[in-house]
Amino acid sequence: VHSVTPYTVYDKKGNILCYKGVALTPNLVSLLSLNELYKLDIQHNKETTEEQQENLIVSRISQQTTNYIVDITEEFLKAAEKGTLPVIKSCYDARDRIIEEVKEHINLINHIGELRISLDNYSISHGINVATISTAIAFKMNFSKDEIKEISLGALLHDIGKTRIPKQILEKPEKLSLKEFEVIKLHAPLGYKIIKDEYKMTDNIALAALDHQERYDGSGYNRKLKGDSIYRYAQIISLADVYDAAVSEKAYAPSKTSRQVVKELLKNSTQFNPRILYTLVHMIDYNTGGLKEKIPV
Repeated sequence: VHSVTPYTVYDKKGNILCYKGVALTPNLVSLLSLNELYKLDIQHNKETTEEQQENLIVSRISQQTTNYIVDITEEFLKAAEKGTLPVIKSCYDARDRIIEEVKEHINLINHIGELRISLDNYSISHGINVATISTAIAFKMNFSKDEIKEISLGALLHDIGKTRIPKQILEKPEKLSLKEFEVIKLHAPLGYKIIKDEYKMTDNIALAALDHQERYDGSGYNRKLKGDSIYRYAQIISLADVYDAAVSEKAYAPSKTSRQVVKELLKNSTQFNPRILYTLVHMIDYNTGGLKEKIPV
């Protein structure tokens, strides 16, 4: 039985050589011996900017899976915009790939960012990232296999109602007017209707879309629900939605660092189920430091 690496190992330039938890096979040991090895030193994190820390986070989602899910997502979003029925099997295929990737890596990651993908097209990447983050939270909270499938699919489709919102409003770089914001708010009930009436999926998936803008303290929309009257899948998806939106670069808002977002989430903690918030925050290692400590070989 091979021992495993106790932390993610980097080379001198900050490139990842080996992830935490990977088996130290003879071939890997031989590869590592050819490099100067470094680990993150969290004691000296002030010398590294937050942006540099974020850049050290590398997605563990395979490129093959990323390409596959992105292609599927593009197809069903285009179909939804046209009001035509997408191939529903593709939605389930995307969900299953996401669950496989999260299950494989959930116990190895140092940061939830390792389960996100990065694309120029926010409308594509956001749904995928909300699904991976929601799935990770569901795994950590010990939801059943069937529940995880529903949460993952609900998260993947949570913003499907936005395909019926005018793009000039969705992509407006300036602050929305009150009237425009009222239009934006319609995406949740529209998503419910699409999933329930057009896709013929269950209430569990449709309610995840309907309630994902509700807040635990009653400050959300459209139904002004509060606490556990909010559908439980939506409680997870709403937090994943807020987190990913904040750390993503968008046409109407620049990205924030994980540390900034965590501070905001904790400041507004009443808006989220405390157990779910606790679970996400503890998957965000926002004390990650710079490449300062050399590993003795």
